[in-house]
Amino acid sequence: MESVKKYLHQYDSGDPFEHEKGVTHISEEQLNEIFPLIGRLAVQFNYVEASLDYHIADIVNPRSRQPGYTITAELGNFTKKVLVFRSLYGTAVEALGDEELKKAYSKIIGDLFKVKDFRNDIVHANWMDANSIYQVKLRLLTDDKGVYTKVETMNPDFLRSKIDLLSDLWGNLEIFSFKFAEVLSVS
Repeated sequence: MESVKKYLHQYDSGDPFEHEKGVTHISEEQLNEIFPLIGRLAVQFNYVEASLDYHIADIVNPRSRQPGYTITAELGNFTKKVLVFRSLYGTAVEALGDEELKKAYSKIIGDLFKVKDFRNDIVHANWMDANSIYQVKLRLLTDDKGVYTKVETMNPDFLRSKIDLLSDLWGNLEIFSFKFAEVLSVS
């Protein structure tokens, strides 16, 4: 995903939400192709988040996951859940000392932070103002040069690759869970 900063003064009217002159907007046909992909990505992300809830609840109390689900409900957002997952499992993985488990755990943590960022970018993008080459404005940000929009190219192949990454992560969480239980049982 190629990211471009476009400052307010670079827009014809200074308004990043006005349609730009000479820019071909995304077609209805293109939107019909990407809308189901965005929906699938949102559902796949939910699989990962629900799995994260389960794994937190399971490590808190595997006999009755209710206390763990109470914790995840109170955490609310995905980032906080990732941080709690990292803390709870990180301590246990280190204590178990299994190198294969440590490697799997590290990859999962990295991927959890990655998916959080791109899921938010995709789901909250300004798709109504996307152009015909799938460049989408993500949000208004600021730096020392002023206010700018972050513009990303998100074509169908890009979206499919992110769906695949989410699917792989979900599977890796399940494999990690089995491996964790296995290592724990022989310790």
